[in-house]
Amino acid sequence: MSTDTLTAAEQFFYEYAGWGYVPEKETPEEGRLRGARNLAATEAWAKSVGMVFTWEDDDVPWESDITDDDGTPYVPNTVESCTALIGDSVYASLYGIADADSHYRRVIQAELASEARSTVERNAAHAKLIAPILEDLKAARDKLNAVIGGTLSVPPSVPDPRQYRDAIRTARVGLTNALNALAQYEG
Repeated sequence: MSTDTLTAAEQFFYEYAGWGYVPEKETPEEGRLRGARNLAATEAWAKSVGMVFTWEDDDVPWESDITDDDGTPYVPNTVESCTALIGDSVYASLYGIADADSHYRRVIQAELASEARSTVERNAAHAKLIAPILEDLKAARDKLNAVIGGTLSVPPSVPDPRQYRDAIRTARVGLTNALNALAQYEG
């Protein structure tokens, strides 16, 4: 299989990123191409949603059994962390990154973006499932507020709602708490 059809980003990840393959479904080359394409697409997605990456020195001391070719312990010049953010929200992070050059940083950012994308898509799916429940809860809260405020007409067969004011207020607090908890998953 040829790499002639790869975009510049796909070619970059083909050359610099790690890769794997599913032996029952693809050849090693097909797996490598799939991985490169996925990372390039994820990198583009990260840019489209305004994801930013912060790099900082890692304050955790380096510990490793890695040795150089001559058997001396490997001690990196730099140890950093990288965090993927959308707005103020952290979606993925990695620590203990040793001696990352610009190529390795780009690969790490694409890998973190891949993890973040999974979280964003899962949250969007949850929001879609929760939206109707949220609407029902909002309607119930609005009715409770109307009862408490005396603006909702209650059928004559219902006892005076003012007798149940404390219970209604407790229910309203419960609904408000539920709405706040569910709102985390909204858009």
